[in-house]
Amino acid sequence: MGLVEVCGRGTRHYALVAPMTQSACVWYRLRKYRRDRNNHWTLSSESDSSHVPFVLDDGSGRIMVDPAGATIKVKTEQTGYPGESTLIGAAVEGGPDEKWVEELIYEGTTLYVLGYARPLRGVCPSLRERAVAALRRLKLDPRALHRYDTNGDGRLDADEWQTARDDAERLAIAEQLSERHVPAVDQAVLGKPPRGLPFLIAEGQTGTELARRYGWFAAALFVLGGVAFGLALKFSLEFFRLL
Repeated sequence: MGLVEVCGRGTRHYALVAPMTQSACVWYRLRKYRRDRNNHWTLSSESDSSHVPFVLDDGSGRIMVDPAGATIKVKTEQTGYPGESTLIGAAVEGGPDEKWVEELIYEGTTLYVLGYARPLRGVCPSLRERAVAALRRLKLDPRALHRYDTNGDGRLDADEWQTARDDAERLAIAEQLSERHVPAVDQAVLGKPPRGLPFLIAEGQTGTELARRYGWFAAALFVLGGVAFGLALKFSLEFFRLL
């Protein structure tokens, strides 16, 4: 247990799908943008699946990964606009000044994870967290919301929302009960380290490749830090000479 790095294939522990493209994935981030009067896109909402753990398989064993709080580097990004027939889910409805940008890590992708290993206890989401996640997915699915609009007025009143919440709770209970049938993984989880240590999930890369990519950047920061320290020391000495 402690800070470790693992490289392996990401597989789903739950039946997670990206809300815009409905693709099987181990992680996604969905951002909604709106065009302003100056024709600039501004972020209006954002959601991701960082509350959903997944499994990393390196060929010799499997370990759970809890992505909450991680810096995540992905290679797959897709943009959807209202009315596109090639997309289902979140991007099929909306005005001409809206767009959706979805980042995702497909199931089966090779991942590099630098994180903190600890016992698996307490990682699985609670019943309330599952229900909240189900409602969040419902809000991102206009077609699903339409099913609860029983009076057809285009919005959900208090009774209709209560029906949706009841269904979300039943779905959460069913997911929790089905966990006993999920194949067991090694009794450890990779998650966010304590005391500000790094937590990184990168697609299709190794620690060596990441070190090569960011090595020059780190070296430049080191040089700039040295210059700043030298200037501060010089000004301090000049200040004390004037006293």
